[in-house]
Amino acid sequence: MAAGWMFAAALYAHAETYSVVDAGGFGSTGRFVEFDGNYGWSSYEARFDFTLDSAGRSVEKARLDLTVLRRDGGRWSYRCRPSDGDLFAHARVNNLYGQGVSVLVECRVEPKRFARSVGLAPEFVGEPVLVFQALIRDGRAQAGRQKGFYFLTSESSVDGPLSPYLSAEADPSNLAVLFNGEDPASSMASTRTVPRFIP
Repeated sequence: MAAGWMFAAALYAHAETYSVVDAGGFGSTGRFVEFDGNYGWSSYEARFDFTLDSAGRSVEKARLDLTVLRRDGGRWSYRCRPSDGDLFAHARVNNLYGQGVSVLVECRVEPKRFARSVGLAPEFVGEPVLVFQALIRDGRAQAGRQKGFYFLTSESSVDGPLSPYLSAEADPSNLAVLFNGEDPASSMASTRTVPRFIP
């Protein structure tokens, strides 16, 4: 019994815990009217804490905290815990040749909660999915490029106000909202085309 406990403790001692803090504005996804400009999002703040198992192949514990700051002074926050056994939240660990280890978390956000961030009725927001990637290289973790939101289609969202942003497939690389990790007043944000219509 004692030997088994010591072995388990040794494995736990080799588990690695990481913390990534990221903040900034929003990147262009190529749409004529970008999501953040359309719904008054000015910037975001994110913190991703996670622990990898001793082999570095799976996530033992994880928590993602996101806050979206709005131009009207409001803020919207969401917390995702993909290690709590939630079928709608999970994290994947992959080795990327020449780049390090990718830890990608996906969380489906309850439409009713997300609707508050955009001022719409819950039935019109589809199924929002929050994506955040961390890259581990040389023992250090930093935010990756794959981070933001994509929206799965629901029966009511097809012809709704978010229809231009819906994803045809459940693809975390097809983001409708792209976090760029730069200052919202950076050149990328300031040179964006001003929206001329609201879809």
